[in-house]
Amino acid sequence: MALNNLSQMNDIHNVDGKILDLVLTNYFSLEVTKSDYSITKIDQKHPPLLITMPEQTPHFLKPNLTPRYNFFKANYGIILENLNNINWLEEFKDCKNVNVMTSIFFRILNEIVDNNVTKTRPKNRKYPPWFSSALIKIIAEKENMRKKYAKHRNPRDRLVYELLRERSKKLISQCLQYYKRQIETNIYKNPKCFWHFIKERRGNETTIPVEMTYVGRHLKGFNSFIFFSKDDDDDDEEEEDEEVNSLKEYDESNN
Repeated sequence: MALNNLSQMNDIHNVDGKILDLVLTNYFSLEVTKSDYSITKIDQKHPPLLITMPEQTPHFLKPNLTPRYNFFKANYGIILENLNNINWLEEFKDCKNVNVMTSIFFRILNEIVDNNVTKTRPKNRKYPPWFSSALIKIIAEKENMRKKYAKHRNPRDRLVYELLRERSKKLISQCLQYYKRQIETNIYKNPKCFWHFIKERRGNETTIPVEMTYVGRHLKGFNSFIFFSKDDDDDDEEEEDEEVNSLKEYDESNN
């Protein structure tokens, strides 16, 4: 129980004043009460239990979007030249111990890397990676047509919108199937593609939950370790009439 952080939540005694049925859980908000109803004949030594578990919706931390080195675009010719021009004996001559030498080594190495390796910031993608450029273009056209119909109420605009919606649905399915086939074909060469696909299907979130429980303590947002801050941009959306909203809701439910 201690290994898995489990607790016994049942305190309902039977006719002998004992507890024979254990309810082990790591949800401390779970409630166990004696049930007044039973679908079978009641065993006095095992009274019916009513277990109420609160709804738990896991929320995962967003990935870190800090800049990273893009070594595919590094100027390795200049890096090699800079390393060859370093007189390490001169750099280390005043070092008193290996710790100082290590600090100097990494300082020089980091300076060379910073000067010759470009940095890129990971993109928080609006669309999944299997969306082709043609599909993204159709989705943009569909959204523009929806807004156009909302403004002018032209039945022809609605017809074009519906055609684009059907076309985008078919193309989404085709792109996803093609992407899966590519992953299955290349998984033995590059297994990272498979886990990247799983991550994207989950919403580009990490496997680290926002809320955790450890040794009876409820931790939320790592408030016991470090404070995170996030600037939330509040986007104000224009209100549309019932007909336009129904178009958008129908479209989202079918994509």
